[in-house]
Amino acid sequence: MGFIDLHVHSNISDGSLTPAELVDTAKKIGLKAFALTDHDTVAGIPEALSAAKNSSVTVIPGIEISAEYKGIDIHILGLNIDYKNADFVSRVQEYANQRLNRNKKMLTKMQEMGFDITDERIAARFSGVNVITRAHYAILFTELGYTKDNDEAFEKYLNPDCPCYIPRVKVPVTEAVKLILSANGKPVMENVVIPQYRVVTVFDVSQTEGKELPTLDVQTLKGSVHRFEDLMEAIRRICPVPISIEKMEMEANGYYHHLEKRIVVKEGMSEAQTMKTTLHETAHALLHDRDLLKQQNITKTSNEREVEAESVAYMVCDHFGLDTSGYTFGYVTSWMSSQSMD
Repeated sequence: MGFIDLHVHSNISDGSLTPAELVDTAKKIGLKAFALTDHDTVAGIPEALSAAKNSSVTVIPGIEISAEYKGIDIHILGLNIDYKNADFVSRVQEYANQRLNRNKKMLTKMQEMGFDITDERIAARFSGVNVITRAHYAILFTELGYTKDNDEAFEKYLNPDCPCYIPRVKVPVTEAVKLILSANGKPVMENVVIPQYRVVTVFDVSQTEGKELPTLDVQTLKGSVHRFEDLMEAIRRICPVPISIEKMEMEANGYYHHLEKRIVVKEGMSEAQTMKTTLHETAHALLHDRDLLKQQNITKTSNEREVEAESVAYMVCDHFGLDTSGYTFGYVTSWMSSQSMD
């Protein structure tokens, strides 16, 4: 009896070994098979299959597609796919192009902040890599001395609500699943049984009775706020940094800039959403400033910081009669799970 690994990345995306090196490593550790599931690309599969010829290791053609469902990142693995399927390859290339456009926007933000990170530097450091992810930028931030490690690079610059972050184009889960199913695979090798999965209905809401289950979607706040201008002025007085209302390209409603020590709130939102967001970012400025936490020798994860800031905003809004539960509960729930690094 042997072991298999159905989720492996090569350096074609954000792994550290070439596809051929993965085959050698699999031999050394005794794997019977592994699935090469690079992010949004099948470019490494031919090399891996070639390296595995006449060996004890079976390579299962696969892919990992970055998708989303109701605002939550979900990565879908496609196993035993027909990686030569023309329609499949074409659609995957569209995903890669979308990621490339996003990377260009992120790179522009980095350069605007004075970081010496260029296309040429990326190409030289990650030669042969087809898909550049945030993980690669984190490596450069660390190697160039801008951050002490990759985690700090994400915490300061690359996570959502950070100055260098640009949201990726969202691929619906249903689209990702349909695409994978459209590229039906074939049996790989004798002696290695790879189960084939198909989407089936195992339970339907029509079989139930009673009220519908509540959802925890993040619902954008609407409506006006009594004495809005007075309340916003009060927030500005207690906030330790300037607050500005500006147009924003990013998906977030606002952010606290740790380097420039200022808060930016998205222009054009309702009074309720604007006030809630301003309170949220003010809580970050008061409680989570990087320099302040460093002086106090306190370490907090992104999840902890976001839950704390949103809780503060919720309590203050509730005090003034503004119900933000439709937004807050879904937002807090979304931060209770770990974040991806693609």
